[in-house]
Amino acid sequence: MHGRAAGVDVCNRPGTGAGEGGLGTATNQRLSFTEDADSGSQPFAAEFEDEASSWDSVGIQTAIVEKLVGAIRSTLVPCNEYANGETGRS
Repeated sequence: MHGRAAGVDVCNRPGTGAGEGGLGTATNQRLSFTEDADSGSQPFAAEFEDEASSWDSVGIQTAIVEKLVGAIRSTLVPCNEYANGETGRS
């Protein structure tokens, strides 16, 4: 379940059951994230801006951070580390 606060979706029913926000989601937690974009590619930057606009229109707050592609790649974590709910972060 979710509601809206200042145009951004928020969780109003935390938990892991059906219809609940999910593990680790707090009451009133905003649905937002940061997306890294390659600063050296104008077409990709325009695509990310279009995606962010679409997400914002449905209540998902996004922030695009332009970085060099090498900086983005250095932070990637293989997908298999997420299989058991691990984030790869400490």
